[in-house]
Amino acid sequence: MTIESELASSVPADVVRALELLRQEFEVWNSHDPERVLAKVTDGILWEDPSMPRGRLRGKQAVRGWLESMWRASPDMTFDPVGEPLISADGRRIAVSWRATGHMTGAAYEKIGIEVLEFEGNLVRHESSFYDSAMPGRQFGVPPRQAPGQSA
Repeated sequence: MTIESELASSVPADVVRALELLRQEFEVWNSHDPERVLAKVTDGILWEDPSMPRGRLRGKQAVRGWLESMWRASPDMTFDPVGEPLISADGRRIAVSWRATGHMTGAAYEKIGIEVLEFEGNLVRHESSFYDSAMPGRQFGVPPRQAPGQSA
């Protein structure tokens, strides 16, 4: 028996399943195909992201429009996992760091963040993205807006 097979046999099935679901998540996102992404989420998906209207959307139809607008704005956007994910003991929740790269209006950008996914069976029921939403603007030379009364 090899070390790899011993390790593989010692990893709980829920963790193996969670790692496969996470691999699929990055694969479908990077496909830029809304139907592939939506096939991996529940009908009542709650998706939270700083770039969304009011920071969250519920349901496949709302998420479809947002996905299409993201990929129109950045047609070469890709996400790659960074480091090892954190997986809950029951395998239903995963947190993963990521790095996104692409171009918007011809200029290259990079952003880093954390994604937290909660699964219902093999489908994502709740997805939350955490990142500095002003980071791409700063990379393009556009400083974030200051709140009233806030100094630069």
